[in-house]
Amino acid sequence: MNKLLRIKHIAIVVKSIKKYLENSIYGLDQKITYDEHQDADICFVKTENVEMELLEPKSEKALAFKFLAQNGEGLHHICFEVDDMHHAEELIRARKMLKLPAAQGAKGVFAYTRNHELIEFSLKT
Repeated sequence: MNKLLRIKHIAIVVKSIKKYLENSIYGLDQKITYDEHQDADICFVKTENVEMELLEPKSEKALAFKFLAQNGEGLHHICFEVDDMHHAEELIRARKMLKLPAAQGAKGVFAYTRNHELIEFSLKT
């Protein structure tokens, strides 16, 4: 149960991915796609040791919209890789996390820790 998990990505919610990239060290040549499960434009930026996911909510239905409105731009969640979703469910129960309802077709599981951190668990790829 105490097995170390690999960070798959760190998600940052932004008002505009393009503006964020203009002011970042990552450059403008990043691919931006629409994710219907999150109702957000997303952009994965690879660094040497971790991937960052930029999230730009597209409507009030977006999972990150309320977060952005209340907190502004910044860290949204950390995604950890798991060997199987059963392992994720065990971690959620053991750590007494609050599991969030999954969006239809979603590949990961989201949960809040007792420290109010949003964590995503995703299968290793």
